[in-house]
Amino acid sequence: MNAGAYDCDIHRVIRWVRIFDREKRLIRTFERSALVPGYRYSIFQGQPWIIVEAELELTESRVPDVLRMMREISIKRRKNFPYAFPNAGSVFKRPMTGLPVGKMVEQLGLKGTRRGGARISELHGGFIVSDGTATGCDIVYLANLIRSRVAQAFGMELEMEQVIV
Repeated sequence: MNAGAYDCDIHRVIRWVRIFDREKRLIRTFERSALVPGYRYSIFQGQPWIIVEAELELTESRVPDVLRMMREISIKRRKNFPYAFPNAGSVFKRPMTGLPVGKMVEQLGLKGTRRGGARISELHGGFIVSDGTATGCDIVYLANLIRSRVAQAFGMELEMEQVIV
């Protein structure tokens, strides 16, 4: 999915990726230029492929600088995201225009809304957390509630970041 945060993503450091194609039963290698990355998108999504190997191109950095940056990001994430409860991360992709999802959910008064063991986080409205008993149906219900309310109020169709199987 080209995972990333804070203006950085995995595509930026990939040199090549090797996959096993389950249908054709062969190994293929993709150079970085063939990966066609996007926001939370990669060419591997929806394919019958298994990533088996990748080579990353990392740059040398001073250890104190890296440790400082890691601490800053960790503090920021723990302050803004509901890690105290089980969750699967951000539910929706960040809209390219307008308010962030969490702010829209907050403006709609949906923070804290519950369904079964799931609840829209009071800390960040873009997360659905569990009390340990949430079912997939509880989570999907709340995600659909957010999507429909945002569409009504802001005229915006939110796109799921999480993949439901």
